[in-house]
Amino acid sequence: MKKLNFLITATILFVSIQISAQISVVTQNTSAPTSCDGSACLDSVAVGNVNSTSIYWAGGGAILQQGSYCVDSLCSGTYTVTYIVNGNSVTSTFTIGSGSGNPCNSLTANVTTQPAQTSTSCDGSATCVVTGGNSPYTFLWSNGSIAQSTNFLCSGMNICCYITDMNGCVVQACDSVSSQSQSASGDTLIISGNNCNNPSGNIVMQIEDCTFDFNAVDTAYLSTVIPSVNPTDSSTLFWVFLDTNGISTTITSYSSGFNTSGCYNFTLILFCSQKSLDIKTIIVNGQYDYQSSGIPTLTNSVKQVNRITDLSGREVSNNYENGILIYHFTDGTFEKVFIWK
Repeated sequence: MKKLNFLITATILFVSIQISAQISVVTQNTSAPTSCDGSACLDSVAVGNVNSTSIYWAGGGAILQQGSYCVDSLCSGTYTVTYIVNGNSVTSTFTIGSGSGNPCNSLTANVTTQPAQTSTSCDGSATCVVTGGNSPYTFLWSNGSIAQSTNFLCSGMNICCYITDMNGCVVQACDSVSSQSQSASGDTLIISGNNCNNPSGNIVMQIEDCTFDFNAVDTAYLSTVIPSVNPTDSSTLFWVFLDTNGISTTITSYSSGFNTSGCYNFTLILFCSQKSLDIKTIIVNGQYDYQSSGIPTLTNSVKQVNRITDLSGREVSNNYENGILIYHFTDGTFEKVFIWK
């Protein structure tokens, strides 16, 4: 048994070494000594064997870029790329030379996607559009497809295309697949929810959170609204964000209280102004149908709440969870109110 375990371990190690040895860095020199238009890519073996999130490109003692198979805008000089293959960290050194003309500089590409029907379906698609370089082109997608277009993509999936032209020039383009309930405009993701036909109010809230993972969001919705007992206090709203793995994060926001019964439209704008992200603003829309419980409205009228007590006479706050409360008014009257949140 020990010999068998050793053989299996040795075989896995051999395969790991073989794959890492096969992966090479394809470089493109600068077009002139003073230009910084060089680039480098891990070759096609890396696609499918190396998770792009583990890739770090570095030069001059600093990380230049991470999370992609290619790096561009390089000056002539020596650089390194580090990535993980089969659980092992590999670092390769490469050099960008100074050329007098680079035929690969004109090769560019971008990926356009068609959204999935729903946030849980896998019927989206993507197409790679190439300009410049020299045809014919070869395509290799991160899901293994080798056609110019690829189908059966799930909502929230990040998809990359690796393109090689006739001269061996390489370029990479990536995009993410949304669902038809989402739309993106630049660096803003808009997630539509239900809207009131004749709203009693439209309330917009903004929250800045630069620790939030904007790029991982698949869908979001308004989950719960807790109206304030006193309309002059804030109501509490809970927004649920789901990532591509179904993991949820709840964001809490606060709005003004409700003055009248009816349907209210809410919009949450979650943003980060300090980071450069693919998506740095998410706009979520939702609705809430508020029905007044009959608690007297606190306004500037003569009759106002003076204090709130429980049945034993102990004074409590208006954030009391559940139970029967006694509202004492400034005109000397009182009223029992059953609170359920």
